[in-house]
Amino acid sequence: MERSTYERPVKILLVEDNPIDVRLILYALQEQHHWQKEIVVMDDGEKAIRYLLEQNSSANSSNPDIVMLDLHLPKRDGTEVLQIIRTTEGLRHLPVIILSSSPEDITEAIVRRTNVDATCYITKPANLDEFGRIPAILRSITTQQKECSPSNRRLSAYAQIGLN
Repeated sequence: MERSTYERPVKILLVEDNPIDVRLILYALQEQHHWQKEIVVMDDGEKAIRYLLEQNSSANSSNPDIVMLDLHLPKRDGTEVLQIIRTTEGLRHLPVIILSSSPEDITEAIVRRTNVDATCYITKPANLDEFGRIPAILRSITTQQKECSPSNRRLSAYAQIGLN
């Protein structure tokens, strides 16, 4: 189903410090011409926290619709960003996708130690084709509020949530 031209674009906050991963994700998202989106990129945790708190406190409250968050960030890591999101009124229900190059069991253990949880966990893809599947996951979460189940932690498991 295509979005009407008058609908507000989906606002995506991408928090990633690896410029290659940023370029691959942006490329994959920009290839989705039928889906209106506004993408904001932050390259460290401190900038992301500042941005989220500023957006949340602004008069027009222009929070992102979804956050894609790397765990291993400079200044303040992804778990700190996630903690701020989950403990701030106006942000706590924001869908957050954790992107990590670490194996899923390590990523889950890191996040669980902070006593917060993300909407979805994705192991960063190893090839361009799998990066191309990220928009389908985002679209599914933003349009259907469908959460990734624990069995869908690897991007290669995309078919299990009906995104093939």
